[in-house]
Amino acid sequence: SGMAFPSFVACINNMVKPTRRGAANATFSSAIDIGIASGIISFGFISDWTGLRFIYFLASELYVIAFLFYLLMAHHHYQRNKIQGV
Repeated sequence: SGMAFPSFVACINNMVKPTRRGAANATFSSAIDIGIASGIISFGFISDWTGLRFIYFLASELYVIAFLFYLLMAHHHYQRNKIQGV
């Protein structure tokens, strides 16, 4: 996470005009906060029914799915929409 978040922020800032970077950073930070909060709550409820072993398996699968989504969709979108020379 310590290496990923600064990279994501750099990618996001490279896709928007300099005047919109504040809004882009705020949107990214809000999305991260909402994702962490909803993940903690939902994984807590699920772990009550299934146990921690399943939660670790589920979390690892979600990371793999997110990485594949990045490779198949988001990376191409970033390469197509990044601002050159800014």
